[in-house]
Amino acid sequence: VAASTSSTATITTTRSKYATGSASVTATSVYHPAFGTPTSTATGFTVQISNYDSAWTWAGTATASGTVAISASGLVTVSGVATSTSSTATITTARTGYLGGSATSTATSLAKLTPTFGTATATATGFTVQITNYDAAWSWAGSPSGSVAISATGLVTRTGVAASTSSTATITPTLAGWVGVSATTSAVTSLATLTPTFGTKTSTATGFTVQITNYTDNLPAAGWTWTGTATASGSVSINSSSGLVTVTGVAASTSSTVTITTARTGWTNGTANSAATSLSTLTPTFGAKTPTSDGFTVQITNYTDNLPAAGWTWTGTATASGSVSINSSSGLVTVTGVAASTSSTVTITTARTGWTNGTATSTATSTS
Repeated sequence: VAASTSSTATITTTRSKYATGSASVTATSVYHPAFGTPTSTATGFTVQISNYDSAWTWAGTATASGTVAISASGLVTVSGVATSTSSTATITTARTGYLGGSATSTATSLAKLTPTFGTATATATGFTVQITNYDAAWSWAGSPSGSVAISATGLVTRTGVAASTSSTATITPTLAGWVGVSATTSAVTSLATLTPTFGTKTSTATGFTVQITNYTDNLPAAGWTWTGTATASGSVSINSSSGLVTVTGVAASTSSTVTITTARTGWTNGTANSAATSLSTLTPTFGAKTPTSDGFTVQITNYTDNLPAAGWTWTGTATASGSVSINSSSGLVTVTGVAASTSSTVTITTARTGWTNGTATSTATSTS
């Protein structure tokens, strides 16, 4: 007999030499719930009442601290159950004039995995930390997106963090049939760094000098190592007491960039650049030489473009006891006082404020 259906049973008796007798009894069958297949959830399970009828009143209770909700379509939702825990839902039916019934459905809530972590290690841009319960069967994701990477062995690498800054990483595992629970690592601090700062640059004939302004607060005696390199073939020296940087070996009128690097155990290296141009220079050039009885004359060919009136000073010396004079208008060099038939070399030097001195030589032999 179908549930909640009236049925009459008629019983008949027969016996030889007796009249046949019969009697009937009528009753309505009980309306017991019937269920489909349960589906486990993180906090219990769901199951469909397959013979749901909205004309009836439906109620339910569940074991393992579960609560029961029944939707208008007869879907039973059991919630409030701990993960990996079995719970039994008992569903009852009631209706005036009918016999209510009850039935049970049992399922186990999904198992869960919550990431656990080892000790974090600070890096220059964040930190690394091992997932201690890593399982390659799971899919693992991390946030902030783009700043967290998880290796095939479960090593979490957090990047994109400024030096000396606290940061976190949230890790979420997923696997069909399980509940992945997000977990956040304890905040750690990325390695601190020391970035060199510089004072005013002073150009020199072969490069420049510049003061590291935060050097004396971070001396080698305190564990700091300061090193430098320079472009344009420059060599770098750093005064171990004051932090004055000297760049040498750079050609005149040439820009060079010095890179200063700081290093210390437990800190990430810091770098900064400072650029300057070495002083310009003017190298004398000469025309043809004319020997004389006591020396020679020679024309400075780039003199008139660089006159004393423009700030240039031209001076000269000569070997073989020679005396030197330079015509202030034309730049003709006259060497005198040299013995006959004697070679003499004149050295002409240029000087100007803000420029490095330039020199050149010219040699001739006096007449006999």
